Amino acid sequence: MKNSGFYELRLLEAKVAGEPVYFVRETHGQWDDHKKRVVYDKDSLLPVEGFRNHGEAEERFCQERLTLAKEGFIHSLVWHPFAEGHSEYLLIA
Repeated sequence: MKNSGFYELRLLEAKVAGEPVYFVRETHGQWDDHKKRVVYDKDSLLPVEGFRNHGEAEERFCQERLTLAKEGFIHSLVWHPFAEGHSEYLLIA
């Protein structure tokens, strides 16, 4: 299968010393035709130390999404489990 790589970006919250810290988690995966399943090969937190407020983390999330779009990853799906259709599609240009 050609062009089967993808990135997953997630905005996460964790507690550090009792305080909320926010991260952008970037995971890369691709379809392995031999194994007939997705194989993940990269997982990182951006930044490693996290952000102290949600707004900064959300800004970084958007920056990372635009960076990936410039590399050719222009399709974005956002999972909304309780919404009709369960996801939202966005073409990033």
